[in-house]
Amino acid sequence: APASVWPDSDIVNADPGFLGLNCRKTFKLDEKKRMLEPFVSIEDEAIFSKGMLEGDSLAAKTMRVIRLSGNSKPSRDRQWNQTFVAEMCSRLSRLLKESHAMEKKKSRPPKAVQELLNMVDKAARAHETEEAVASRKTTRSGVIDQRNKRVQDMILFNPSFADPEPCALCNHHVCMPIDEAGNVNSSNKRASRNNVANTLQSTKSKGGKKKKSDTG
Repeated sequence: APASVWPDSDIVNADPGFLGLNCRKTFKLDEKKRMLEPFVSIEDEAIFSKGMLEGDSLAAKTMRVIRLSGNSKPSRDRQWNQTFVAEMCSRLSRLLKESHAMEKKKSRPPKAVQELLNMVDKAARAHETEEAVASRKTTRSGVIDQRNKRVQDMILFNPSFADPEPCALCNHHVCMPIDEAGNVNSSNKRASRNNVANTLQSTKSKGGKKKKSDTG
Protein backbone atom coordinates (compact mmCIF):
# COMPACT_ATOMS: atom_id res chain seq x y z
CA ALA A 1 0.00 0.00 0.00
CA PRO A 2 1.34 3.51 -0.81
CA ALA A 3 2.66 5.48 2.15
CA SER A 4 -0.13 8.04 1.68
CA VAL A 5 -2.83 5.52 2.71
CA TRP A 6 -1.21 4.81 6.07
CA PRO A 7 -2.26 7.27 8.80
CA ASP A 8 0.85 6.48 10.84
CA SER A 9 3.41 6.95 8.04
CA ASP A 10 5.15 9.87 9.78
CA ILE A 11 5.48 7.85 12.99
CA VAL A 12 6.84 4.78 11.21
CA ASN A 13 9.30 6.74 9.06
CA ALA A 14 10.80 8.34 12.19
CA ASP A 15 10.85 5.11 14.20
CA PRO A 16 14.39 3.88 15.04
CA GLY A 17 13.20 0.32 14.42
CA PHE A 18 12.18 1.16 10.85
CA LEU A 19 15.35 3.17 10.21
CA GLY A 20 17.49 0.33 11.54
CA LEU A 21 15.67 -2.30 9.47
CA ASN A 22 15.63 -0.22 6.31
CA CYS A 23 19.29 -1.03 5.71
CA ARG A 24 21.35 -4.19 5.39
CA LYS A 25 23.78 -3.59 8.25
CA THR A 26 21.86 -5.27 11.08
CA PHE A 27 19.77 -7.89 9.24
CA LYS A 28 19.78 -9.14 5.67
CA LEU A 29 16.56 -8.86 3.66
CA ASP A 30 16.03 -12.64 3.69
CA GLU A 31 16.23 -12.68 7.49
CA LYS A 32 13.61 -9.94 7.77
CA LYS A 33 11.35 -11.74 5.30
CA ARG A 34 11.54 -14.92 7.39
CA MET A 35 10.46 -12.98 10.46
CA LEU A 36 7.47 -11.47 8.64
CA GLU A 37 6.37 -14.65 6.83
CA PRO A 38 4.54 -16.33 9.78
CA PHE A 39 2.13 -13.37 9.94
CA VAL A 40 0.73 -14.31 6.52
CA SER A 41 -1.06 -17.26 8.14
CA ILE A 42 -1.51 -16.09 11.74
CA GLU A 43 -5.09 -15.15 12.65
CA ASP A 44 -5.56 -11.55 13.77
CA GLU A 45 -7.37 -12.61 16.97
CA ALA A 46 -4.40 -14.77 17.97
CA ILE A 47 -2.05 -11.82 18.39
CA PHE A 48 -4.26 -8.72 18.81
CA SER A 49 -6.79 -7.81 21.48
CA LYS A 50 -10.41 -7.26 20.38
CA GLY A 51 -10.11 -3.52 20.88
CA MET A 52 -7.32 -3.38 18.29
CA LEU A 53 -9.45 -5.04 15.60
CA GLU A 54 -12.64 -2.98 15.73
CA GLY A 55 -13.81 -1.68 12.35
CA ASP A 56 -11.19 -1.00 9.70
CA SER A 57 -8.46 -0.67 12.31
CA LEU A 58 -4.79 -0.14 11.56
CA ALA A 59 -3.96 -3.57 12.98
CA ALA A 60 -6.52 -5.34 10.76
CA LYS A 61 -5.38 -3.37 7.72
CA THR A 62 -1.71 -4.18 8.39
CA MET A 63 -2.43 -7.90 8.64
CA ARG A 64 -4.55 -7.79 5.48
CA VAL A 65 -1.76 -6.14 3.47
CA ILE A 66 0.79 -8.67 4.75
CA ARG A 67 -1.47 -11.58 3.77
CA LEU A 68 -2.30 -10.24 0.31
CA SER A 69 1.30 -9.35 -0.55
CA GLY A 70 2.81 -12.51 0.93
CA ASN A 71 0.39 -15.24 -0.11
CA SER A 72 2.93 -16.76 -2.51
CA LYS A 73 6.69 -16.77 -3.03
CA PRO A 74 6.50 -14.93 -6.39
CA SER A 75 4.37 -12.26 -4.73
CA ARG A 76 6.80 -11.90 -1.83
CA ASP A 77 9.76 -11.72 -4.21
CA ARG A 78 8.00 -8.97 -6.14
CA GLN A 79 6.55 -6.87 -3.32
CA TRP A 80 8.57 -7.55 -0.18
CA ASN A 81 11.47 -5.20 -0.81
CA GLN A 82 13.72 -3.66 1.82
CA THR A 83 11.51 -0.67 2.66
CA PHE A 84 8.21 -2.58 2.61
CA VAL A 85 9.47 -5.27 4.99
CA ALA A 86 11.04 -2.70 7.31
CA GLU A 87 7.82 -0.69 7.38
CA MET A 88 5.57 -3.70 8.03
CA CYS A 89 7.84 -5.10 10.77
CA SER A 90 8.14 -1.72 12.49
CA ARG A 91 4.37 -1.10 12.31
CA LEU A 92 3.58 -4.61 13.54
CA SER A 93 5.98 -4.25 16.45
CA ARG A 94 4.39 -1.00 17.61
CA LEU A 95 0.83 -2.34 17.23
CA LEU A 96 1.65 -5.60 19.02
CA LYS A 97 3.16 -3.74 21.97
CA GLU A 98 0.12 -1.47 22.11
CA SER A 99 -2.20 -4.49 22.04
CA HIS A 100 -0.26 -6.27 24.77
CA ALA A 101 -0.49 -3.14 26.95
CA MET A 102 -4.30 -3.17 26.56
CA GLU A 103 -4.70 -6.77 27.71
CA LYS A 104 -6.07 -7.17 31.22
CA LYS A 105 -4.77 -10.72 31.49
CA LYS A 106 -1.25 -10.81 30.12
CA SER A 107 -0.52 -13.88 28.00
CA ARG A 108 2.72 -15.15 26.57
CA PRO A 109 2.99 -14.01 22.93
CA PRO A 110 3.51 -16.60 20.16
CA LYS A 111 7.10 -17.36 19.22
CA ALA A 112 6.79 -15.49 15.89
CA VAL A 113 5.65 -12.35 17.72
CA GLN A 114 8.51 -12.45 20.22
CA GLU A 115 11.10 -13.04 17.49
CA LEU A 116 9.80 -10.10 15.45
CA LEU A 117 9.78 -7.81 18.51
CA ASN A 118 13.34 -8.81 19.36
CA MET A 119 14.51 -8.15 15.80
CA VAL A 120 12.91 -4.70 15.64
CA ASP A 121 14.29 -3.75 19.07
CA LYS A 122 17.78 -4.89 18.08
CA ALA A 123 17.59 -2.90 14.84
CA ALA A 124 16.41 0.17 16.78
CA ARG A 125 19.32 -0.08 19.24
CA ALA A 126 21.80 -0.50 16.39
CA HIS A 127 20.44 2.58 14.63
CA GLU A 128 20.50 4.69 17.82
CA THR A 129 24.08 3.60 18.53
CA GLU A 130 25.13 4.50 14.99
CA GLU A 131 23.46 7.91 15.31
CA ALA A 132 25.19 8.57 18.64
CA VAL A 133 28.61 7.66 17.19
CA ALA A 134 28.01 9.88 14.16
CA SER A 135 26.95 12.75 16.42
CA ARG A 136 30.11 12.44 18.54
CA LYS A 137 32.26 12.46 15.42
CA THR A 138 30.75 15.74 14.23
CA THR A 139 31.06 17.54 17.58
CA ARG A 140 34.21 16.18 19.24
CA SER A 141 36.74 17.92 17.01
CA GLY A 142 38.40 21.17 17.99
CA VAL A 143 37.49 24.69 16.99
CA ILE A 144 36.79 23.85 13.35
CA ASP A 145 34.33 21.18 12.25
CA GLN A 146 35.14 20.62 8.59
CA ARG A 147 31.75 19.11 7.74
CA ASN A 148 29.68 21.89 9.30
CA LYS A 149 30.18 25.44 10.49
CA ARG A 150 33.11 26.50 12.60
CA VAL A 151 32.33 26.25 16.30
CA GLN A 152 33.20 29.89 16.90
CA ASP A 153 30.78 30.98 14.16
CA MET A 154 27.91 29.40 16.08
CA ILE A 155 28.67 31.26 19.35
CA LEU A 156 27.93 34.96 19.71
CA PHE A 157 30.85 36.83 21.22
CA ASN A 158 29.94 38.58 24.46
CA PRO A 159 32.60 41.05 25.72
CA SER A 160 31.36 40.62 29.28
CA PHE A 161 32.47 36.98 29.15
CA ALA A 162 35.91 37.78 27.77
CA ASP A 163 38.66 36.36 29.94
CA PRO A 164 40.83 39.21 31.31
CA GLU A 165 43.73 36.85 31.90
CA PRO A 166 46.02 36.01 28.97
CA CYS A 167 45.83 32.58 27.44
CA ALA A 168 48.38 30.28 29.12
CA LEU A 169 49.38 28.79 25.77
CA CYS A 170 49.57 31.70 23.36
CA ASN A 171 49.31 34.80 25.63
CA HIS A 172 46.38 36.28 23.70
CA HIS A 173 44.53 38.70 25.95
CA VAL A 174 41.01 38.70 24.51
CA CYS A 175 39.39 35.31 24.29
CA MET A 176 36.06 33.76 25.21
CA PRO A 177 35.93 30.08 26.20
CA ILE A 178 33.85 27.86 23.88
CA ASP A 179 34.41 24.78 26.01
CA GLU A 180 33.05 24.09 29.50
CA ALA A 181 34.66 26.35 32.09
CA GLY A 182 36.00 23.38 34.05
CA ASN A 183 37.81 22.01 31.00
CA VAL A 184 39.22 25.44 30.14
CA ASN A 185 40.46 26.07 33.68
CA SER A 186 42.05 22.61 33.91
CA SER A 187 43.82 23.12 30.61
CA ASN A 188 45.07 26.57 31.66
CA LYS A 189 46.34 25.22 34.99
CA ARG A 190 48.27 22.46 33.28
CA ALA A 191 49.74 24.94 30.82
CA SER A 192 50.73 27.29 33.68
CA ARG A 193 52.43 24.48 35.59
CA ASN A 194 54.30 23.46 32.45
CA ASN A 195 55.43 27.06 31.88
CA VAL A 196 56.68 27.32 35.47
CA ALA A 197 58.47 23.97 35.20
CA ASN A 198 60.09 24.97 31.92
CA THR A 199 61.23 28.29 33.39
CA LEU A 200 62.78 26.59 36.43
CA GLN A 201 64.47 24.03 34.23
CA SER A 202 65.84 26.75 31.99
CA THR A 203 67.13 28.68 35.00
CA LYS A 204 68.84 25.60 36.42
CA SER A 205 70.42 24.84 33.06
CA LYS A 206 71.77 28.35 32.76
CA GLY A 207 73.03 28.31 36.34
CA GLY A 208 74.86 25.04 35.78
CA LYS A 209 76.56 26.27 32.66
CA LYS A 210 77.69 29.47 34.40
CA LYS A 211 79.13 27.54 37.31
CA LYS A 212 81.03 25.25 34.96
CA SER A 213 82.44 28.25 33.17
CA ASP A 214 83.58 29.87 36.46
CA THR A 215 85.38 26.76 37.61
CA GLY A 216 86.95 26.30 34.26
